Amino acid sequence: MARRALLVGINNYPGNNSDLNGCINDVTNIRDI
Repeated sequence: MARRALLVGINNYPGNNSDLNGCINDVTNIRDI
């Protein structure tokens, strides 16, 4: 049976000073595992 996952990386959140760094990179890296 295939294992599947939905990977979501969001760097930009609404509002001031709410942005995160590296979320999209983390998803890209974990996809390759």
